[in-house]
Amino acid sequence: MSCPTMSFSGVTREVYDCLIRQAASMGFPAPTGTSGRVAYHNVEAEYRWDEEAGTLDITVTRAPTHLGCATLESGVRQAIRGCGGA
Repeated sequence: MSCPTMSFSGVTREVYDCLIRQAASMGFPAPTGTSGRVAYHNVEAEYRWDEEAGTLDITVTRAPTHLGCATLESGVRQAIRGCGGA
């Protein structure tokens, strides 16, 4: 299952770095740049962070159907808010 692209604004360097730390603490391989692909268990996603614009786009390209796109987006939104983002 793939999901529509999730777009977030107000993602500063501090918020992005916090998200990277959170992902690593959950076992996700830490992204090594501002764009790329990450995979963990049965979830794969592509991401692109634009520091100047303060935007982060995430596209889940593969996930188990039992998770659902709404559940995945809710988790990402919660993580961003927990890191001080909007």
